[in-house]
Amino acid sequence: RPPSTCSSDLGGKDPHVLCRTLRALSPTTHSSSLVLAILCAQAAQAQPALTEQQYVDKVLAVSLEARVLEAESFLARAEGVGVGLWPNPSIEWERQPNPTEDRVVGAQHLFVASIPLVLSGRLGLESDSAARGMDAAEARRIRARSELRRDATVTFDSVLAATERRLLLEKSLAALQGLARIIEAREKAGEAAGYDRARIALERATVEDQLREASLEERRARSSALRLLGPAATELPNFTAEVAARRPLP
Repeated sequence: RPPSTCSSDLGGKDPHVLCRTLRALSPTTHSSSLVLAILCAQAAQAQPALTEQQYVDKVLAVSLEARVLEAESFLARAEGVGVGLWPNPSIEWERQPNPTEDRVVGAQHLFVASIPLVLSGRLGLESDSAARGMDAAEARRIRARSELRRDATVTFDSVLAATERRLLLEKSLAALQGLARIIEAREKAGEAAGYDRARIALERATVEDQLREASLEERRARSSALRLLGPAATELPNFTAEVAARRPLP
């Protein structure tokens, strides 16, 4: 089909739907991988790009790991409520039959009020123990959130590195393909040997293998980044990062 017709068909579809469809088909050819990358890029561009800080904040807010941490912290605080207070008193009522000599059955009502006796200092120790337990739970929550922040940062950097490596390999492959066409034209004109064409073909095959590996690594990194955003997230937005300015060598 002409390229213009194909482009119009793709433009009329939702990029998210086409991206998920091609992923389900598990493409193995290089051309299908390029189409998948383009469609996934279009789907990601529909969402605003996230910086590292924005991604980390979102992970800490909506990820399943963050929800579990908050639930455990809330449970620890709930267990400490009421600890160290005097126990509530209790009152009991009991009705017992009371037969008399003339066989007239009466009734006897018993009321018993009680309050547990607490050893001196026990309530204070229980209160201190509960307070230290809550402090320990809060410390565990802070540590777990720090580990989650670290995992989110490493995942963010992994996605950027994998994407950059794939783009560099795509540029290298395009350059090798252009060089191969030039050498083929020179070979036909008698200005180049077949060895040059074979060497370029070998280098192109090596770069294609590296590109397939880089594409798989990028998909793996993006899947890990998407998982940290919780079950509600279906597409991973693009990531953006500011590169620090290079200082001149002394």
